[in-house]
Amino acid sequence: MPKIRSDLEGVVYVEIDYVGRVTLVAGDEIPDGAVVGDHLIDHTPEPEPEPETETSTEQTDSNPEQPEPETGQKADEPEQVAPAPEQPPAAPVVAPVKEPARSGPKGTTAAWKAYAEGLGIDVPDDAQRDDIIDLVDARKES
Repeated sequence: MPKIRSDLEGVVYVEIDYVGRVTLVAGDEIPDGAVVGDHLIDHTPEPEPEPETETSTEQTDSNPEQPEPETGQKADEPEQVAPAPEQPPAAPVVAPVKEPARSGPKGTTAAWKAYAEGLGIDVPDDAQRDDIIDLVDARKES
């Protein structure tokens, strides 16, 4: 997903249908439906992920600082380390907007989905309009 260039000073205001005004700063991902000028987009290629390499689990006498294995762990087994928790990307700051109609031709599932996602609510792909309205209402009550 394209991002706002990292050397941008200031903010960019973008109007997105059924979401409203979104404020973007340097490094923010540009949300779906947002249109920004090419001069604001970071065209730096994303770095390629480094391939994982297997490390030798063989112990040698040349590394005297290697800790003793814990009880129940064999010396030739690698230490089990829990993966670091994945941090969610920072959500763009969304200005208050008028919610879509709760019925009628303007109260579509797509309009409600865009509105809910603009509020930072995770909407399941198979959610119907009434389900999304319930999610938004639950968010307002909390």
